[in-house]
Amino acid sequence: ASEIDLAKRALLSELRRRASEQDRQESRSYLEQFQEHFLRGSAVPGSEWELQAVEMLLPGILVRDLAATARSFFETGDLTLTIIAPEAEAASVPDEAELRRIIAEAPRSRIPRPLESALGEELLTSEPEPGAVLARTEDAGSGAEILTLSNGVTVILKATANRNNEIMLYAMSRGGFAAVPAEEAVSAALASELAQASGLGPYTHRELTERITGRQVSFSFWSSAFQRGFEGSATRDDLKTLFELLYLGFTQPRIDRDALLVVADQYRTQLLRRDEEPEGYFFDQLERVITGNNPWLRPMTLEDVDRINLEQALRYLRRAADPADYTFVFTGNIDAELMEPYLETYLASIPGGEIRWHDYSDPGLVRPGKSEHPVRRGQEEKSIVYMGWFKPENYSQEEAAAAQVLSGYLEIVLTEEIRERQGGVYSISAGADLSPLPPPGELTLQTYFLCSPNRAQELSEAVIRELENVAQGRINREDFARAVETLQKGWEQNMQSNRYLARNYASLYVTLNLPPGNLHSLPTRYAAVRPQDIQNLCRTLLPLGPARIVLYPGAEN
Repeated sequence: ASEIDLAKRALLSELRRRASEQDRQESRSYLEQFQEHFLRGSAVPGSEWELQAVEMLLPGILVRDLAATARSFFETGDLTLTIIAPEAEAASVPDEAELRRIIAEAPRSRIPRPLESALGEELLTSEPEPGAVLARTEDAGSGAEILTLSNGVTVILKATANRNNEIMLYAMSRGGFAAVPAEEAVSAALASELAQASGLGPYTHRELTERITGRQVSFSFWSSAFQRGFEGSATRDDLKTLFELLYLGFTQPRIDRDALLVVADQYRTQLLRRDEEPEGYFFDQLERVITGNNPWLRPMTLEDVDRINLEQALRYLRRAADPADYTFVFTGNIDAELMEPYLETYLASIPGGEIRWHDYSDPGLVRPGKSEHPVRRGQEEKSIVYMGWFKPENYSQEEAAAAQVLSGYLEIVLTEEIRERQGGVYSISAGADLSPLPPPGELTLQTYFLCSPNRAQELSEAVIRELENVAQGRINREDFARAVETLQKGWEQNMQSNRYLARNYASLYVTLNLPPGNLHSLPTRYAAVRPQDIQNLCRTLLPLGPARIVLYPGAEN
């Protein structure tokens, strides 16, 4: 009964959230509902009607009703069993007789009734001693409020009308798993995944899930080679729960040995199959080439699974637990009077860590220059072609905008030439990027497409010719204008997302030391890009590559 109660609470919570956002739904949501109505006759009653109907119906759904429904699924005996396993495990797969024996015994199994949960709803046994807000300023470009808390934490608050009842959290700090010794890289890289599977503070993953079921709240720690942070969301009614989870995430990070075993087993299963799948094998080889098989950035191997270490992963989480290292961004339906008590009680109260860690680490990344890397796997007559160019480059906002325009321009001209005119591919992607990471920055250009193996060389040369056209200034002005306009329209749409705002405010403030308002001037920077700017980018990059990695059918020697 307690499990059914949790399921009912979760369903009602989601329907209430939808009803509160009924006038803020994306057009796509309406389109999908109308499509189902006209094609399948599905009703489109609206979120408020659905909520009222479910509130009326749920009390009448009892344990015996669900049990009877579950039993009805197995009454016809029309079981079909399919087993999929890698070749390496073929010898351990049960034969037909053993499978039939297992199936025959299963209905006679004695499965104990699940224990009724006696967990309460409070996450903290006592309230922390509050800190304080020491200073506040307003960012002129965005209208966001920037607060400094008594424990050194920086908080950015941005109220929006994007949703009626949504508050997003995104926190970021410099420094990621590239900072640990190479022999601990695997454990640190998986620390966020292990923590998510383990629960939080005194609660296992199951106990935590039960406590927050029925509340519209999410929270997790994330980590990359160069940065780390926290991400979450809540409705206004569940904002306290989000802050309690945040407090536990800093003060009581948790990794269970059982969770480690489960995660390790999942990776072991994936990696056993991956080498047999041509695409998986290709992308692993691709990562090894473009990272120089760097111990912090290369793809995971079966041998790495055995190196996952609980103490190393937990040590990484604890090192990452100084709140003053982070900038916390909250966006959405924010009321300062509602937020400040939570900020003081659950964020300003978190004690500092033993060592401040707000610095990037250099993993010694070595990129490939002009080179050829054929990869042979599988029997299908299909090739995957990747070409990449890399150049160390100091970051600037103007050049980053030019790289985005170049990406959009190449998507247009390469699709027209390689797909439409030459009929060589179903799709082709191309992207240029100027990133501040790894410091001091890197300029990249990458293209990727699938084709017939006998056309891989021909189409590669066609792509390079299009890039050379740009480098030599032969740029179609209409396509260039379309690329700029597409970026500007994309920005307008993205600004309606609280998550987009939170992530980009944090990235600007932490990665680039720039105020949040710089995000609002992005369309102006796109408009300032000139054809000569993307010409210069191509002219700079083309002599440095490409590093070309191509999948062909066959087997490695």
